[in-house]
Amino acid sequence: MAFGSLMLGTAVIGTLKTLLVTVNSVIASELSVDYMSATALTGAPIMFGAFAALKSQMLCHSFGKRGIYLGSSLLMLIGALWNMHVYDSYAQFMVARIFQGIGWGMFESLISSSIADMFFVSTSPRKAYFSLLID
Repeated sequence: MAFGSLMLGTAVIGTLKTLLVTVNSVIASELSVDYMSATALTGAPIMFGAFAALKSQMLCHSFGKRGIYLGSSLLMLIGALWNMHVYDSYAQFMVARIFQGIGWGMFESLISSSIADMFFVSTSPRKAYFSLLID
């Protein structure tokens, strides 16, 4: 169940990151901004997510992964709900996407170490045999 929830979260994040790429021209016309500003709605959250990933890797050693996962899920939820209710404000749309980006970065930075924690692969039989001889 834990592995399934990690994979589901990864799939949702991967979808949310690139969700707006195909409709940038529509967003630009709806919000009355240029095309580059519309593409920034995808690029800026990814950049904020990269910095959040570095920070969350450091914080997980102090506070544990569970709190980071809960915080990232909360930020993604707040950003998604906020995005649902933004109709004509580019600034609000961008801030909501940045909230999502920070949540994405925090979540994605912990996935590989969480999988490693769940599925510990023991040493090879040959290495285990030699360690018994040495001990």
